[in-house]
Amino acid sequence: MLVTARDQGGAEILAEGLIHALRDRCAFTVALPSADPLRPLAARLSADARVVRAVLAVVKEKGLFFLDSRTTNASVAGAEAAALGVPFLARDVFLDDVAAETSAKGGAPEALDAAWGRAVALAGKRGEAIVIGHPRRETLEFLEKRLASEKSAGARLVRVSELVP
Repeated sequence: MLVTARDQGGAEILAEGLIHALRDRCAFTVALPSADPLRPLAARLSADARVVRAVLAVVKEKGLFFLDSRTTNASVAGAEAAALGVPFLARDVFLDDVAAETSAKGGAPEALDAAWGRAVALAGKRGEAIVIGHPRRETLEFLEKRLASEKSAGARLVRVSELVP
């Protein structure tokens, strides 16, 4: 289930719709909008403790975990999850960040390489790295090639649920 809002008052509409939709479902996936036009909305929602607490209450009730994509440094999801006792993870690297792709001299391929390099370095240092991205053709092709080479080097791809503390 993807719940989005496209109007100026969208944060409130999204929050209320999301909360009601979550309460009515046993299994669900929630994706806050992260496409460029909606990124400010996602950032506002993840920085709003009232919204985050309401979402996390449902996550806890359903026995799930919360993965914060960290679209903003102002996210309160980690602190609120800790306060409510909800298992929490946050992404480490955003693989295909549009801003990085735009500013990279070599465009998307260079930005993907740089982001992947950060992920591999972090995984080498910590033993794991949570990497997220969009299901775009160039990102999927990049991952297909990189994952094959990383696997042969001894790295392992796991479901994010395997990393939940």
